[in-house]
Amino acid sequence: MAINTIYDNHFLKDHINSIIKFYHPICIDSERGGYINQLNDDGEIYDRNTKHLVGTCRFIYNYAVVALLFKEKEYIESCNHGINYLLNYHRQPNRGFAWIIDNNGVKDATLHCYGHAFVLLAVSISNKINSNRNIHLVYEIYDFLEEVFWDKENRLYVDEICSTDLEVISSYRGQNANMHMCEAMLLAFEITKDIKFFDRAYIIADRICNDLTLKTNGYVWEHYNENWEIDWSYNINDKKNLFRPYGFLSGHFAEWAKLLLKIKNIDNNKWLQEKAVYLFDSAVRISWD
Repeated sequence: MAINTIYDNHFLKDHINSIIKFYHPICIDSERGGYINQLNDDGEIYDRNTKHLVGTCRFIYNYAVVALLFKEKEYIESCNHGINYLLNYHRQPNRGFAWIIDNNGVKDATLHCYGHAFVLLAVSISNKINSNRNIHLVYEIYDFLEEVFWDKENRLYVDEICSTDLEVISSYRGQNANMHMCEAMLLAFEITKDIKFFDRAYIIADRICNDLTLKTNGYVWEHYNENWEIDWSYNINDKKNLFRPYGFLSGHFAEWAKLLLKIKNIDNNKWLQEKAVYLFDSAVRISWD
């Protein structure tokens, strides 16, 4: 008797299908546009109005994935439904993407690098189901990131722009936004074949996983000050913070291991596999229950 495992393609496809069927089509907001993010465990909607940038982008990404996997036209349409909302409501006159939309008005206009990483990821993958129709958007977003978020001196992205005129930059620096930016740059490279996206992903990985782990036994710490010095006490009293929890996050060790191996598939540098193995083994050793 066959046992369903994550190593079985049929099991994986069935699992993906069950997840998308939970959200689809109830998550499609046909009245206001975009997606309804807020569902209870039983599928009941508890908030129709709030549209979070990360939620919008992750729905776009997921719909693109299932469109590629199951070849169903309605998933392509659902993906593009989200792209339209992203561009028409989240995108602001300053070319950045607002963090939270409420009833189609801006509730929080803060520009988060973390959110913009998901914008780049979503727009990039949308090209796979739209015959590269959105390639220009990939470059537009990259240019905005370069202009507003990229710290040339430290060769990493700053975390948060606090003003609509793009002049006020938070002193907080974080690895999480840069990790997701590395992921997005790798996908942008896959889509465009433009080496500058891969080069940026490599620089981020090298800085986060090598340079910034010299004082942490090779582990990836989450939080830094504006000079990229470790902030050991950031959110120490807010350990359940959704986006910036205190401490080492073993799940991010595993995520970096994946990204490093994806980079190694393109640039066979010895350190990439060694660091990937170290981080993954550390995550399992420290956190496996």
